[in-house]
Amino acid sequence: MKNTEGTGTFSYKAPEVYDDSEKYSEKSDVFSFGIIVWEVMSRLKPFYEFNSAFHTTIQMEINKGVRPNVKDMRSYNNFEHIIFIIKQCWSQDPDQRPTIKALIFFLSFDPRSFRYNPDLLLTGRPLRDICDEDFRF
Repeated sequence: MKNTEGTGTFSYKAPEVYDDSEKYSEKSDVFSFGIIVWEVMSRLKPFYEFNSAFHTTIQMEINKGVRPNVKDMRSYNNFEHIIFIIKQCWSQDPDQRPTIKALIFFLSFDPRSFRYNPDLLLTGRPLRDICDEDFRF
């Protein structure tokens, strides 16, 4: 798949994508994934507080490190690991964001395990590893 420039919905774009020298990458997709998960869990549009603002205003806020408020997310049982993952996806530095494979690994944990041992995301084994599964139909 070829990366493109100048495309995408501004509220979901990673900070580095707004820099003319950067292109879309797996890490920019991870940032967008974090925004989408927040949107699903909050039932709100990202950066809703800037509803009437031009996209350049939202771009400047994202570049300054402003992110959607995790307190807007609905409360669910055992979802602390989701908040952790979202915050990792939103790192200003793309190199500090997880890979897609790491996200799959993290999301395969039983959330009750994370509740009692948050370090499990970094050291434990998933319930199953779907990274090696064949998804051809």
